[in-house]
Amino acid sequence: MEHQENTKSQWLAVAGTFRCKVLSHYYGESKEKKTPFLALELVVTKSDIDHQVNKRTVWRGYPTRNKRPDGTFDNANLPEDAWDKIATRLADCFPSWDGDLVALADDDTLLAGQPVDIETEVETRIHPGTGDRKDSCNVKWLNSIHSTRAPAAMDQGKIAALVARSNTRAKALVKDFRAGRPQPAAMPADATQPDDDNIPW
Repeated sequence: MEHQENTKSQWLAVAGTFRCKVLSHYYGESKEKKTPFLALELVVTKSDIDHQVNKRTVWRGYPTRNKRPDGTFDNANLPEDAWDKIATRLADCFPSWDGDLVALADDDTLLAGQPVDIETEVETRIHPGTGDRKDSCNVKWLNSIHSTRAPAAMDQGKIAALVARSNTRAKALVKDFRAGRPQPAAMPADATQPDDDNIPW
């Protein structure tokens, strides 16, 4: 399949969560730094945001690279485990895929039609020379349609350390609450707001 340029109106340009299907996939490299990547061309099939169905976007997965002593990356000689994270992500999203990375290049429609969920974000980039600003919509997460992203479970030892000092007070507070005794002053409104780590971007 040929990877053609599309008009701007065909591209997904808003942040959100979308159900998509794969159109094709290919290996490429970035223009300036020549960073290799695997790309999935996607089209939106379901969206809670108006006018987004049939919009297209591209997910890019970048392999792990070796860093040279001068701080640059070696894009030509990748380590054996370079594609491990990408292979694991694809395996989770596409149960029928057997892990053959070469096959994805030999047949660029091997995963075509497969459903996948994505989350996008919009970044504003500033050109270092001209100062011009440009919004760019990127696929932040590629997820299986059968799973949901959930916060990682906390280690029991860490939980105990976090609540140890407050545990006795909390139990006394609840005991008083059950008995209908006067309660402490209400917590300030802003103290109950979630921090950024708990907001599902």
